[in-house]
Amino acid sequence: AMPLPDPASIALGRDALDGGECLPCSFILGDMLSRLEDGDGEPPPAFFMISGDGPCRLGQYPWLFRAVLDGKGHSDVPIFNASQDPRFYEHFGLVPAEFQRRAWGGTVASDLLYRKGRHVRALAVDRTRADREYESRLADLEGALERGEDPRASLVHGFDRLEAVPTNGAAPEVTIAVLGENYIRCNPVANAHLAEALEALGAEVWFPSLCEWVMYTNWTARLHCRYERQPRRLLRLLAIDAIQRHDLRRISAAVRGRLPDTGFPTVTTLLRLAEPYVPSSFEGETVWGIGRAVDFCRRGVGGVIHVAPFGCMVGGIVESLGHRLSADLGGFPMLHLQYDGRPDEHPAGLLEGFVDRARAWQDRP
Repeated sequence: AMPLPDPASIALGRDALDGGECLPCSFILGDMLSRLEDGDGEPPPAFFMISGDGPCRLGQYPWLFRAVLDGKGHSDVPIFNASQDPRFYEHFGLVPAEFQRRAWGGTVASDLLYRKGRHVRALAVDRTRADREYESRLADLEGALERGEDPRASLVHGFDRLEAVPTNGAAPEVTIAVLGENYIRCNPVANAHLAEALEALGAEVWFPSLCEWVMYTNWTARLHCRYERQPRRLLRLLAIDAIQRHDLRRISAAVRGRLPDTGFPTVTTLLRLAEPYVPSSFEGETVWGIGRAVDFCRRGVGGVIHVAPFGCMVGGIVESLGHRLSADLGGFPMLHLQYDGRPDEHPAGLLEGFVDRARAWQDRP
């Protein structure tokens, strides 16, 4: 995995583009170019990225990146493009099945460890120490996966060490969930360190599990197999989904009861929650974001923030539907933020006002 973007890599990406692309494009390309320029004599890597075949511009990234790398003399550097469609897992045909399963286990375990780290950080007396402990435990988990070990032992040890970080003993003042486009939501540089800004205002931040997006894309892939009458591919996807769910339950069971926000709705439940606003046939992050916002409201959070790249079509749709959704939920606080990669994306007072609204909502009788 490549490190988070820094000012130098961001500048590399922006210099290679014309500025009309959505945010993740320049950040991802900058990471690639930075890795190639700072290879320290190592052989050039093969880049792996996930794209899509829907209306999102993400599906065009691999072709654009290919043209840029070729133009800079890196035509020998492969870009492994796995589109989120019914053939997604077939793209991994050269990768041993055991490695694929280990990668999935690492995804589940690192997701749980990240959410534990966020929970502890919100309560920690010394948040710098909490950050260091989380990074150390993440490195331990990475080492266990590289050695081919079961991630559960490292995960449990990580939870034990994080729980040993001194806390102030008080419950968080308010809980806020962050939803939205996967890259912006998961990359703290891209979202201007939104979680840290909210925690500084007394909030605990809940992030949805990345695994639930995989479960959703598995569902859409099977749906397309039925549309296109591909029974063999459908059976294979059903088998993969069953194995992934088994491993998800097995790894999650190792730390059951030690996270306040464990669990997520089934795809069927999520689609049902979103149905009054967007049909299930409108596939992608729109239906997932709307359904999950309703779910988080029912779980008792004080508010939801939806993040997206500036100019994102999906982000615009969710924002337009969000006003009606908030009203239907009795005024449930929702905030929609768009990012274009600037370090100071949050106007003064915006987050403070939203946290106050969320606190009032959560404290209502």
